[in-house]
Amino acid sequence: MVFGGGSSVQSELQTAIFHNHVYRFAMDDALAACHHQALAGLDAAAEEQEAASRFLGKAFVVAIFIILMVMVLQFNSISVAAIVLCSVVLSLMGVFTGLLVLRAPFGIIMTGVGVISLAGVVVNNAIVLLDAIQQHEARGEPAYQAVVTAAMIRFRPVLLTAITTILGLVPMALKLNIDFKNLAFQYDTSSAQWWQSMATAIIFGLLVATVLTLGVVPTLYLIYARAKAKLAR
Repeated sequence: MVFGGGSSVQSELQTAIFHNHVYRFAMDDALAACHHQALAGLDAAAEEQEAASRFLGKAFVVAIFIILMVMVLQFNSISVAAIVLCSVVLSLMGVFTGLLVLRAPFGIIMTGVGVISLAGVVVNNAIVLLDAIQQHEARGEPAYQAVVTAAMIRFRPVLLTAITTILGLVPMALKLNIDFKNLAFQYDTSSAQWWQSMATAIIFGLLVATVLTLGVVPTLYLIYARAKAKLAR
């Protein structure tokens, strides 16, 4: 009876070991399949992000080219168009500063959309200012006097444009959301996180761009006008 019991225990032990091996093999296969699916998902996400990055890069280049063509047709001068594009490029300092200050994620899609939108606002403000300068020059005013007069006249419209745009985007940058159905405020929702990068890029970029429009753009135009006058002599 003793030997028979020992043989039964040994058989049960071998069966348990066999089932343990089978379970481990099944778990290894399941983990390998999950790992493969996770890698496939990461690869797909990386490919989508790369495709979006390429698309936004091309869209930004096309936008800059169209802006350049419009500037050349408007002012009949490549140098004046270069002044406008210089303000657009320098406004990117505000974009990256804002993302660092608020510790917002650098989303390729939404930040890229914000940069393209910012370029449109910056160009609009620069066109208004430069057009006013050239109108005063056409009336016979010296370049310096035309720049000062136009900057004083266009100061309020440029500033109001920046302030209204920034105030409209502040709730979005702070991840605040309004639920109109329930008439309630929501904070840090999934949709708010999605739009934060775009709002931050426009707000801080526009802050820097406003200073550039009212300070750097007139200065660059004055340098251009004086250089043009010297070459005309």
